[in-house]
Amino acid sequence: MLTYQLIEGAARRQWLDDLLLADEEVGMIERYLMHGQFYTVSDQQQVIGAFHLMALNDQQVELKNIAVRPEWQHRGFGGQMMTQIQTIAIDQGFQSLLVALGTVVWQRLVFICVKAFGSNEFAKTSSTNIKRQSMKMGFA
Repeated sequence: MLTYQLIEGAARRQWLDDLLLADEEVGMIERYLMHGQFYTVSDQQQVIGAFHLMALNDQQVELKNIAVRPEWQHRGFGGQMMTQIQTIAIDQGFQSLLVALGTVVWQRLVFICVKAFGSNEFAKTSSTNIKRQSMKMGFA
């Protein structure tokens, strides 16, 4: 069973290598690292990944980053993390989740989201010369 720990303040910086698995631009990570909610994800007390959420407004939250360490990939942990992210968002009163990530993890995440939520609403955007893609998932 996975456990999730909310990490506050400067302690977040120690997880930069994990965030770089999903977003290869340190500058992009630095823009949001100290804002929003940052969680580490553990399996039997061993950290296997992390994710970062940031409220855009009262109705919408954005998934800024999600990463599973390479040695833990392909075991269903990404899907479990997405389910927990949805639970967190709903519990906090959000109506939708915006997923806007760099292309490093995009294909894997699309597969996970479609499998977990049946979402197929996708839109491509461009930001600061980095190809980025996004999708919006509403909660029933």
